Amino acid sequence: MTGTIRTKKTLLDNGDWCAVPEYLIDGKPVTKEAFDAAFPEQDGFPGMTHGAGWPMASDALAVHPDQVPEARERDLRHGITTDYLPDGRPVLRDRAHRKAMIRSLGLIDRNSYTGY
Repeated sequence: MTGTIRTKKTLLDNGDWCAVPEYLIDGKPVTKEAFDAAFPEQDGFPGMTHGAGWPMASDALAVHPDQVPEARERDLRHGITTDYLPDGRPVLRDRAHRKAMIRSLGLIDRNSYTGY
């Protein structure tokens, strides 16, 4: 059994695009609850989906735990849905989600090719 979390874009009622996670088990869409049951959280991370290291928590993009609600609002304004760990680190689902977060914050990752 393999699980994947990927990002897909959805058009909101106000005409803006929003990136939302899509949960797949063996290539078939399932609910987040079914995915979480099949791939339980370990050490604060959602179930690992493949060997590339995704999802991952980012120390560099972390905020103070008290700022998590503001960070979620900021991410949603940019059309990005992001989960945060209790310590303030965002959980990056995949390469596309990481790229969207970096761009939304006006940052450049000089240590990795992200398609700029």
